[in-house]
Amino acid sequence: GARHFQGHIRAAVRIEAEAEQVWSILGDCERAPEYVPNVLACELLEILEEESAEVFRQRVKLTWFLPSFDHEFRLDYEPYSRIQVSRVSGPFDVLDGTWWLVPREGMGITLVYSLDFDPGMPIPRFVVGRILRRDVPVTLEAIRDRAQALHEAGPSL
Repeated sequence: GARHFQGHIRAAVRIEAEAEQVWSILGDCERAPEYVPNVLACELLEILEEESAEVFRQRVKLTWFLPSFDHEFRLDYEPYSRIQVSRVSGPFDVLDGTWWLVPREGMGITLVYSLDFDPGMPIPRFVVGRILRRDVPVTLEAIRDRAQALHEAGPSL
């Protein structure tokens, strides 16, 4: 049978905006399909531990020749500095990630994303590699553009 692909990715983007603005985008899973490739839908399932964690269900279609699937994951929040991503259920064997919001000298932050995963299903290696190489930078750039647009719009009343 096909060997499982185990992946690790680490990527970063500089964002000229406040950590709070970036944070508001990262936590807004319902809007992820607008800018995250391959995510068809995302819904909040439950809020845990006095709002320090949330569980989401996401519908994903990795590529046109594979069916879409649902998976559930948990986000643990350390406000404005770190979000931990962990698998709850679904076809992934491993889904273990972190978003770090690292303050920069002067203004803005560096958003760092790290992910370890094993799809838990036989997906051709070239597919997974292509998805990661293409989609992670696209997602980081979209988060940056949205946060900077919020920042330029100024404080909302």
